[in-house]
Amino acid sequence: MKRTLLVTLLFIAASQANAAPIGYMSGASEPWSVSSNVDAMNGAFGAGNWDRVQFGAAFSGYDTLYVDGGASNSGSFFSWVDTNRSALESFVMGGGELFLNAAGWSGDGAHSMLFGSTLTEDMYSSVGNAVDTGHAMFAGAGTSWNGSSFSHDAVTGGGLTAMITGQSGTILAGADFGAGYYLLGGQTSSYFHSGGNPLQLRINELQFVAAQGGTNTNVPEPASLALLGLGLSGLLFARRRKV
Repeated sequence: MKRTLLVTLLFIAASQANAAPIGYMSGASEPWSVSSNVDAMNGAFGAGNWDRVQFGAAFSGYDTLYVDGGASNSGSFFSWVDTNRSALESFVMGGGELFLNAAGWSGDGAHSMLFGSTLTEDMYSSVGNAVDTGHAMFAGAGTSWNGSSFSHDAVTGGGLTAMITGQSGTILAGADFGAGYYLLGGQTSSYFHSGGNPLQLRINELQFVAAQGGTNTNVPEPASLALLGLGLSGLLFARRRKV
């Protein structure tokens, strides 16, 4: 019986990580020329279980989409959002899970994003602090982080709920819209962050987004993953004792 339950839990865990199309979009090169976003996507969903696409690619086929416009990709990012704003809002309203993040370099000030929200450049914060320290997004990641610039841009408006704040305002915020979910951030790469576990923070952000919305990739939130791990460990321990 215990062996059957163990196999069942392993099957559920595997199917949750592969349940729906997941995309990561940016420019032709990685933001900041580092691999931390790729590392976070692999950590969140598993290597081979998501697509790496560039600005201009179709996004309607995805259930969850992470878009990063950091560093030299920021001009293309803001232009892409302007061009696709209506379609992106429809994507979310229809049940899609969307995470837009940019630490801009274009120096153009405030940019209109989705659902009345704004991302404003040159609003630097060297520290990021969790608003709700008990939120599942921060499990295993800490609740305060540092960096030469933890963020470049500040999030305002749109009825979004603040999740991370810094000296220059809100850094990460999100909300449900229609059947979907929208998360907006101004973070730099976790490569430049210290304190807590910055890579785990980005992994948790991605998993949190994917667990929201109507299409729901069925990727468990960080706290659920921890519970699943404890359950598996307990079953394995019980099986060893019986043997």
